[in-house]
Amino acid sequence: GFGIGGTQEEVLFGSFIELCPAMIFFAEAMKDQESIIVRNVIKYAHYDGYGFDLKFRKNFTDSFKFKSYNVIAIDALDFSADYSNALSHQLKPSNLERELRKLISGFSSFQNEVIDSGHWGCGAFGGNKCLKVLLQMIACSVTRSKLSFCCFNDEPFYRSFKSFLEASTYSAAEIWTLLLKIDPNVKELSFDHILM
Repeated sequence: GFGIGGTQEEVLFGSFIELCPAMIFFAEAMKDQESIIVRNVIKYAHYDGYGFDLKFRKNFTDSFKFKSYNVIAIDALDFSADYSNALSHQLKPSNLERELRKLISGFSSFQNEVIDSGHWGCGAFGGNKCLKVLLQMIACSVTRSKLSFCCFNDEPFYRSFKSFLEASTYSAAEIWTLLLKIDPNVKELSFDHILM
């Protein structure tokens, strides 16, 4: 956390300050099949916006109540070293499998619960938004959890994702099969590639 861009990590660490000292216990990097779950942390701050528009609220309303949450930490692969070829690297079966294993590891503790998520690994790490949300949907299907996806004011993504959800009749297994068949040399990946 604590980068300059107001991403999910910065939002979480700024809102749930108990996560900061908790990092002492997680000094080693997670393995490819591991995730970290921190239970019953209290949200001390609210915010508006996202990214460089992120602003923490200084004053809470009288109705503000301290509520506890569970936080799942899942590290995405970092494709920032080669943004121009990031998509082809993401579409490699070994990388798709690694990312799905990570998500299943984190989501499996929350069967029949709602998981709030967003553009995981799609900021500085160069992840493809379409691909990452599809992987999260598959992981939710496998773990029988429910996904509440936050588009963070990304209106074009919201519209295309909504259209995909309305038009798709694919199961999670079928989406996985389609992802494995996408040409790794494709320059852009959108929901249209799945609906074809």
